[in-house]
Amino acid sequence: MGQHDLSPAQARSLLGSEVLIGRSTPDLDQARAAVEDPEVDYWLITNRGVDGSPGGGGASMSG
Repeated sequence: MGQHDLSPAQARSLLGSEVLIGRSTPDLDQARAAVEDPEVDYWLITNRGVDGSPGGGGASMSG
């Protein structure tokens, strides 16, 4: 899910515990927040800004 989508808690309430919820993040600070969020199962740092401007690749980790 991107920064402008539902929050992970909102998605969890709609989808239940059987669905994995991921968070795309444009920077390290938001990735840290995703790691701390108990509703986020995995996260991805993209090279796209919050405004969607292109960059390239990314890195991900399970939470």
